[in-house]
Amino acid sequence: MRSLHLMALCGIPLALAGSGCGGCCGSCPPPPPRFKADIRADTNRDGRVDLQRLSDTIDKTRWNETHGAIFLPNIGDTGKRCRTEYLHRNTFSDERLDDCHDASDNTQRSPEYLAPLKTVPNPDLFGSAKGTVTVPDATQRKFAGLDLGIDARDTRRPESRDTRNPESWDGNVTVRFTIQAGGTKSSDTVMLRVAPVLTHHHLQKVEQVLASGEDWDPTLVNFTNALVSITKAAGLKKDLYLFKEPSDRWVQDFVEPGYASMPGPNGTVSIRIMIRCPGDERQGGRQLFLDFRKAGVGAVQHLGARGTDIDAGGNIEAIPPYTFKGKTWPAGRLIVGKHGNKSHHLLSYLEAQESQKPVRLDTDWLAVGHVDEFVQFIPANNTRGWVAVISDPRLALEILNDQQKAGHGSVLAISRKDHGFYVIPTITQLLWMADVKNLNEWAAQKIDRNIKILKDEVGLTDEDIVRIPALFSETKRSELGLSKREVRASYPAVINNLVLTGYNTCVAPSPWGPVIDGKDVFVEEIRNTYARVGMKIRFMDVWESHHEGNGAVHCGTNSIRDMSDEWW
Repeated sequence: MRSLHLMALCGIPLALAGSGCGGCCGSCPPPPPRFKADIRADTNRDGRVDLQRLSDTIDKTRWNETHGAIFLPNIGDTGKRCRTEYLHRNTFSDERLDDCHDASDNTQRSPEYLAPLKTVPNPDLFGSAKGTVTVPDATQRKFAGLDLGIDARDTRRPESRDTRNPESWDGNVTVRFTIQAGGTKSSDTVMLRVAPVLTHHHLQKVEQVLASGEDWDPTLVNFTNALVSITKAAGLKKDLYLFKEPSDRWVQDFVEPGYASMPGPNGTVSIRIMIRCPGDERQGGRQLFLDFRKAGVGAVQHLGARGTDIDAGGNIEAIPPYTFKGKTWPAGRLIVGKHGNKSHHLLSYLEAQESQKPVRLDTDWLAVGHVDEFVQFIPANNTRGWVAVISDPRLALEILNDQQKAGHGSVLAISRKDHGFYVIPTITQLLWMADVKNLNEWAAQKIDRNIKILKDEVGLTDEDIVRIPALFSETKRSELGLSKREVRASYPAVINNLVLTGYNTCVAPSPWGPVIDGKDVFVEEIRNTYARVGMKIRFMDVWESHHEGNGAVHCGTNSIRDMSDEWW
């Protein structure tokens, strides 16, 4: 059973005031108390607790997305205390990985992440008066406070929706301040809620790129070296973070980088939170707790699934901020792929955060089944500030047909020499292959249905969508009737790229399309398409390192990004 992760500052006497006893010391009863308990938090979210005016008293016991005080899950690992503890053990289970963090005991290690609470002075109180700060019995074990500051030992959890679960908690807390003088009491309350864990979208500037540090496979070493060169040339100053061996080349899939934030006196106060994706066998997920955590960087996991393709991080992406039908999503929304009636294991956790309500797309027709196989969102020089990029098999066939009509049908359809195929077809031969057109029309219709969902949910128009060529082929299992019909990328999927926001660059797999007059026809089309929205694109060879395993650059990387945006 998951242990409770929060506790409260409860029953701590507060020195309130002193006074004389008038003209009859020793014999007169104390005068009737004239006091009023008043506790305040940053209810109006301006980064300060106001005791001089009434700005933080208005509806201070009410909380919604735009109003009410916020506090943070203080779950970093300052000084690597938890890492040291884990390494001193011979064995420890995944269930214990997130039991240790900065707020897991009663020592305050990172006060910069405390949300302030203040009480209004009562100068008329006499010396015997005392005050306490408490929370209701049902949740008092779940909150930690120091000097009238409050932080949380956990994030919002989906279990909170089950009222029968004794560990239920949706992030809400009501703090009560009570003054007692003689036989008279005065109480006041204020509501706070723990900040949601948000995932990054592609309008947030990249701070660091994450990749695999495996060095036993020369193709992966070449990939990492090329990635280092491209990111440095783009302008990134921070070195790549390389997960240690044994790790996992699919760095996108074992973690979804996130963060939680609240208003502060000097701007947004944020803590980075890495969300581990299901999969006990993936060592990279364990490394989030053992190596990646530090001061200001925490990690969470939502246990309960072994982890399959549907549960990977590549099946979670973020739509940038937008407004539609009168509703604004300041942190954007998520897209999460579904396989028939089966959902991502993290879906309930993501839904519990409430601020990035997921849009569910159909990815059941893809061999791996991830949303990053056919759609992405990138910054753009348009009114919205971003566009959706879509893989378009009809466009790929149109380009190949045009080249055939132009007399280039004898050109090899794949330009990479060490391609892994016994025979490379020409453009004409590829177009004549059985089911190429029918299969890609089927894939295009699957994509069309997902685009309609995005139009209905987000309000996208055709002007908000750009298309790049992509061709699909049927998987061997599907061809042999061993599985339902599913497809994989024939050429390395350019849509599966790393967006270096802030540097106007996307790092994409080279598609190795037909080369005519010295130019790859797919590269030229894609480069021009990205340029029209203000984005440069750099290509790299991932054929052996990732494409042969049904992935590309996005699958093999991850990124942590700026956390200063206000979600409230």
